Amino acid sequence: MHDAVVDQLASAIAAFINSHANASGSLTERVARGFSAAYLLQMSKSLTFPEISTVLRAERARELGLTHARAGNLDEASRLIAEARIVSTDANLTNEALWAAESFQLAAESYLKYKCRRYGEARADLYGSIALSIRLGSERGYRMDYRVLHLARNLVHIENLLGSKTVALAQAKRLCAFISGDAAAWPFSEHLRWEHVVVLDNHERLLAYDDTIGEIALATAENDGLCLEFTEADFARMDSFLQGWLKAFQAYRLGAPTEFLRFAIEHCSACEVAMPQTRRIIRACLGRLCLRYEQKDLARMLEPVMHFDGRGN
Repeated sequence: MHDAVVDQLASAIAAFINSHANASGSLTERVARGFSAAYLLQMSKSLTFPEISTVLRAERARELGLTHARAGNLDEASRLIAEARIVSTDANLTNEALWAAESFQLAAESYLKYKCRRYGEARADLYGSIALSIRLGSERGYRMDYRVLHLARNLVHIENLLGSKTVALAQAKRLCAFISGDAAAWPFSEHLRWEHVVVLDNHERLLAYDDTIGEIALATAENDGLCLEFTEADFARMDSFLQGWLKAFQAYRLGAPTEFLRFAIEHCSACEVAMPQTRRIIRACLGRLCLRYEQKDLARMLEPVMHFDGRGN
């Protein structure tokens, strides 16, 4: 491998790490803060104070339940998420307030079932949450596009966990095109119609890309041949970032790392925020290249990225 390429790559990665060492939170946290602010603002315009209080009280119990679920405390998680449902269903809420509460309740129940490996039930709850999120956006003016895409990515993830790699990859490909502005590419139209050009800010778009890139990597992890499923027609439906990443990843998986290295250099140099899944994949691929080429200098120069956690730390 040419020394100049190695030097460039090491410099780009070091610059990225240094420039984001003091960034104010991860990309995921930034998007969550922005979504929460817009969501609360819209609720304040439409719902009464008692309704908002009820929705937020249910949300507090639900979020605590999700924290326990992530930690593996599933009994306590189940109790708290059930408590959140009681809070919202016992109140005399308008349709809009009910949709708001239920869209997040179903997503939380889906996550709990996912943690319990009840994937079919988790998928059904995700469809319900997506349907209500779409309704809040189309009928009540809430900014739900990224939320819907995030839930859609979770549907792809369930297919990956079920071992349906070809289905997961097909869904992820269409999701890439949909995020890029192709309204006809929505991959779940047989269950939910959503003919819509998504409106995302820059951080939301990057995180939507990142989520989907992670699922593509998972779908193709055990079968390099699946990377050949991407055609020029697929790439033509995607924006330039996704085209560049997927072509580079395809080249890497097919044993031609030069294009991948070039992309890694450009991505690390130009990206303004850390994309967790993309960073993780680049780090893993570079680690394998270090082993494959057995170059001590390459391993030494790339050492910073081997310890990079995807958040600039």
